Amino acid sequence: MQRVFLFCGAAACCAIPALAFASDGGSGHGMPTGTLMLIAATLVLGRVGALVERIGQPAVLGELLIGLFLGNLGLIGVHVFDGASANPTLDLLSQLGVLILLLQVGLHCDTGDLKGVLWPSLRVAVVGVIAPLLIGWFIVGPLVFPAASSITHLFIGAVLTATSVGITARVLKDLGRMDLRESQIILGAAVIDDVLGLVVLSVASAIVTTGSVSFLGLAATVGKAFAFLAGAMVLGPLIARPVGRWFARINAGVGMKLALALGCAFVLAALAAAVELAPIVGAFAAGLILDASMFSQFDAGPIIGEVRDVEAKVQDPEAKRALAGLAEKLTKRHVEDLVEPIGQFVAPFFFILTGARVDLSVLHNLRTVGIVAAITIAAIATKLVAGLATGRGSRRFLVGVGMVPRGEVGIIFANVGQSIGVLSHELFTIVVLVIMATTFVTPPVLGLLLRRIPSTPAVATPSVAPSAPQTPTAPPTA
Repeated sequence: MQRVFLFCGAAACCAIPALAFASDGGSGHGMPTGTLMLIAATLVLGRVGALVERIGQPAVLGELLIGLFLGNLGLIGVHVFDGASANPTLDLLSQLGVLILLLQVGLHCDTGDLKGVLWPSLRVAVVGVIAPLLIGWFIVGPLVFPAASSITHLFIGAVLTATSVGITARVLKDLGRMDLRESQIILGAAVIDDVLGLVVLSVASAIVTTGSVSFLGLAATVGKAFAFLAGAMVLGPLIARPVGRWFARINAGVGMKLALALGCAFVLAALAAAVELAPIVGAFAAGLILDASMFSQFDAGPIIGEVRDVEAKVQDPEAKRALAGLAEKLTKRHVEDLVEPIGQFVAPFFFILTGARVDLSVLHNLRTVGIVAAITIAAIATKLVAGLATGRGSRRFLVGVGMVPRGEVGIIFANVGQSIGVLSHELFTIVVLVIMATTFVTPPVLGLLLRRIPSTPAVATPSVAPSAPQTPTAPPTA
């Protein structure tokens, strides 16, 4: 409880002075002073939101809660944040945050590591998309929103299809259980779920644009989405490698490397929008196609260079192999590491502004509270059903729980729905609260399930014990 008070107190102490100053308006030379103060407050509050990690929750949930707190200060007579969510500069940073976030998700997905669990992951992902889509579209939507259009019902189902790769991966990594077969299935299914979910989102958006549902139009949109992703993954590397070599002749530094990675994401996002797909599909595709081989002509950075230098001087073969493996790992994720600070800068704008757009006043109606609870139950149940598709010999409930959090992916879907006018203000609030509930409940439940699984014997024990008997506590510590 003390941590909760610390969280709220820190948010208030950081927000109120800066936002009060921002509400005074004023202007600097070129940019309004109030906008600069809003940017500063958002950046600091994004870090304050990370306090929720101390209670086992992902930082994204803290950022949403911060936005929720700020956006609803008007309910207690404090109006310093009114209108900030519509600030064009903050909105631009928020939209860039979405693209960078999807680029990071694509970069984090290593399709090569998922080959061993491809089929169970595919089964889980397909059921994890179809079940919530149909339940949301044909059951939950019509039951709780009978007056809404079928397109709105479709979008409710589309939002429920999402699965957050980052949240589940963070829990698995923190507990050191990434090596479990179920963990690999969850991550593989989440990656495939993202691809299928983006296709569903593109289809739903196209239906909203055309205003009708036809089999030919539906097939054309699905085919267009898959063709775009397949074309990007096939043609992208063929184009990116010679382009990379050409730019490396101009400047082979990490700055050019980062510029090319971001440029690729923005170009593909623009191309996706040009063919009437969601821009985030293009950013995600950019992350999938960018790999270390495309940047082999560029500087790998000082740390990797130092590791290579040490490797060249070491004589012990085992140490040499370990250093070579470390250098290869660092090289492989160097682009991801370069993009990370950019993501930390812009992503909080997206989540805080999303939270700020949630109107808690709609919860004064018990019917609305019941709707949030009903959709949350459906959201959890449909992903647990997906876990059953894992097959025999696997911990199905564990896989199902790992697929539950909608997290940042669900938030992106909800924002798209609101931006194209499918989700009303009330419905957007309900959907975001459902996403927050699934995000909040998963880490503790998943952690409890993982802690009950006996740890496998440490791999290092057989090799370490004979060579270093003087450190008997090393295996237990590892």
